[in-house]
Amino acid sequence: RLFQLASFNTPFAKLGLVPEGCSSYTFPKLLGEELASKVLKGKILSSEEAHACGFIEYVVPDESLMERAQEVAEEYVASGKPKRWAEELDILKKTNEKESIALANAIMDVPFMSRQMKNAWKKGSYAPVAIFGLMRLTRPVWSRL
Repeated sequence: RLFQLASFNTPFAKLGLVPEGCSSYTFPKLLGEELASKVLKGKILSSEEAHACGFIEYVVPDESLMERAQEVAEEYVASGKPKRWAEELDILKKTNEKESIALANAIMDVPFMSRQMKNAWKKGSYAPVAIFGLMRLTRPVWSRL
């Protein structure tokens, strides 16, 4: 049996947030523009889909996942190959900075706080409701800092 339970997605899309972790730069390079756009907007890739498009290199039986992961890691270290994105480090740093600022702004925005309050209320988690409510109420003051 293949490790078919694995799936790949971007949690920020489900939360209504902007891409982060340099995914706006790396996903198009790895997946192509069309599929990257879909994944960044919330499409979930199965292990088979991720393998077929080259996002992952291996699909292994679930009972040997950790053993195979260790083998791959040891092979990589022994090969002495440079890290895949090493030559693009400056671009990645700039992308990360841009995405981090956009993410922080999105998290501190009223619509995000309101959605989190609503979700927490539905789950009966009232402490986050209070925290996000206080943040939303005091936003006009602290957003000027």
